[in-house]
Amino acid sequence: MINKIYITPGMIADEAMVVGATKSVTDLNIPCVTLTDLSTSMIRINTIIPTDWDLSPLKLTIVYTSHGVTGGFYLAINGSGLIYDDALNVGFSAGGQVLPVPTDINVLSKYEVELDFNGSTANYLNLIIRRFALSPLDTSNDQLQIMGFEIEYNSTN
Repeated sequence: MINKIYITPGMIADEAMVVGATKSVTDLNIPCVTLTDLSTSMIRINTIIPTDWDLSPLKLTIVYTSHGVTGGFYLAINGSGLIYDDALNVGFSAGGQVLPVPTDINVLSKYEVELDFNGSTANYLNLIIRRFALSPLDTSNDQLQIMGFEIEYNSTN
């Protein structure tokens, strides 16, 4: 069975906004996390992984919008699956990802990426999402406005 964990901007601590990331609202006053177009910006999101997870790869969906319609947003997604009584670390990397800008201004978009722990157990998911706005791979001059995250996992039940 497939289960999902949802994380909205209101559930993310202010301390998770690192290096240029801010909590704000979209043009239509919908809460979001904004990753600027002027520098590298970063957000950390964390959640406990349910005990019924079957150890297969997780699917992360980023739900976002922008008020621009050209280019793409270059992100690096890193993180770790932590085990109780283990040292904190950064762990895996999903590598660089280019999220396409929405098809029109203020259009809801989504981007999916697989997070693979290589079959290892984990109790806690620590994700770091960075936008490298100054990279030549980031071709959008607009702010990336993340409206939420969905983490999908297969259940043993």
